[in-house]
Order: sequence, then C-alpha cells, then structure tokens
Amino acid sequence: MAWIPCELEGLVRTAAPHVLAADWQATGDKEMMLLQPRVALIEADACKAALKTLNQDAIPPTGYNAAQHTQPAAAAGGDDGLESDSGPGVAELSDTGVRLPSTSDEQLQRLLLEDVLTAMRLALAAGQPWVLMNGALATWNAYVPLMHKQRYAELAGVLLPVLKLLLQEPGHLDPNLCVMLAEAAAKAAEHVALLQVLQPPKTAGADGSEDADFGDEDAEASSARQTWAFRAGVTPWFVPLMEARAATVDKDVAKLLQAGASQQHKDLLQLLSDTADSCQTALAKATTAAEPQG
Repeated sequence: MAWIPCELEGLVRTAAPHVLAADWQATGDKEMMLLQPRVALIEADACKAALKTLNQDAIPPTGYNAAQHTQPAAAAGGDDGLESDSGPGVAELSDTGVRLPSTSDEQLQRLLLEDVLTAMRLALAAGQPWVLMNGALATWNAYVPLMHKQRYAELAGVLLPVLKLLLQEPGHLDPNLCVMLAEAAAKAAEHVALLQVLQPPKTAGADGSEDADFGDEDAEASSARQTWAFRAGVTPWFVPLMEARAATVDKDVAKLLQAGASQQHKDLLQLLSDTADSCQTALAKATTAAEPQG
C-alpha cells in the first residue's frame, strides 16, 4: 500500500488492467492467480482515492445491477465467448483489448465495485478465503456512508451479489461480516420495494418522466434497469428507508407488490425472494461459524 502516501493512484489504475487482463487460471500459473485478486482490491482502493480527489462519495452508477454483468471488469476484450458488456460506466478498451484506465466519475464508480466483485470471484477460484472476506469488507467500507444515510435502495444491485459470493466460501466465515451484509442486503431489498409502492402511478421511469428512455435495450433489460434505478436527488419520490417505512405504514405492501403484473414487479419479487434465501443461508453459516470449535 506504499502507493497511498505517494499519491500514485493514477499509476495503479494504469498498471492494474494489464495484470488483470490475462486468464492465468487457464495457464495454471498459481503465483499470478494469487496475485490477481489482490491487485483488483488495490485498484478498487485507487478508484476510491480518485473519487475522493473529485470530492465524490462512492455510489454505484444509476441503474447498475452487478447480477446483470457477467463480463469481469478487468478482463481483456476479444473472443472469450461473452457478449461485450454495456450500461452505465462501462470501461473502454485499448486497441490490444486491455481495459483503459477509468477517467469519468461514473467509470470510477463502476470499476470500484466491479474490482471488488472480480477480486472475490478470483479469490474463490484461487482458494483465498481471506481475500474473499477482504472484498466483502471493502464493499462495506466503501458504501457504509450511504447506509448511514438510509439510502439502501441505491445499493440493491451490489449488496446481494457480494453476499452471494461471500457465502460460496465452503469454510468458516467471519460471522459478524456475514450478518452485517445480510442485514444490509435485506434493507436494500425492502427499500426498493417500498419505493416501488410509493412510486406515483403515472410515472414510468425512476427519473420522474412518464416515458423512461433506455436506448436500444430490450424490454427485459429495461425492466431490470428500472428496478435498480432509484436515486436520491434524482428520483422525485425518493426518501430514506426509515421515511419510506413511515410513509407506507398504512399500506399492505405485500398485497400491492403481488398485484403488479409488469416484468418490473416480477423482477422485484425475485429480488425479495433471492434476498430472503441468501439471508437465511448467511444466518445459518454465521451461527455455525460462531460455535466453539474443538
């Protein structure tokens, strides 16, 4: 971490894509397989430093859902059998197919969280449970200011994928970290559901417009984006979680959500179901991890 006091985050963000671009798992190079997840976390820290320089808090790009993006942020381009990734803050590639350093606010925001997810996936493949937990902790530390402001809905597309990755570790996990992430993911799903109920009937998009424009995306992709697109200061009816609870205290939220027939409602119900399942698993694993060993 010697680059931090020397303010070398720009150099880190220039070099890291080259380390992360190659598929070292295919070559069986164990040394590089151990190095890659650590480099991804270092690049995530460099993104946080760059955002701090821009006086920006860490916040996922509007409408971003990590579960919808299977192409690793660090991967090189080329014929890898995966479709080119798209969406808010997508990185640009050089002529050789290596990701270029992120420069815009939105690119830095997206790369920060995708680096963490990439680190966690690589740590699982390399058998590095400590790096896996460091990735989950990095997510918590990056977005805890948003959670303190009760802006959980903006993290719905991040917290659940991170929790699911953490739960793939077959060994014992930090029970406190498991429970903290599970609680935050549950609050994020709840917040999204309550904001959906509070959404004015005539408003189709999370930005308040009656005709949300998502470019050339198909209906399924557009629906998924709308599900995660609530943003404080942009969505007119956005309120923090505690206020959303108070505003819906006299409403039958479950009935209102079940009554919706749109794909967006179906996506939301799936989010709630997936979150409930993951939280149950997290609590079970946390309980096992907390039991005395011997």
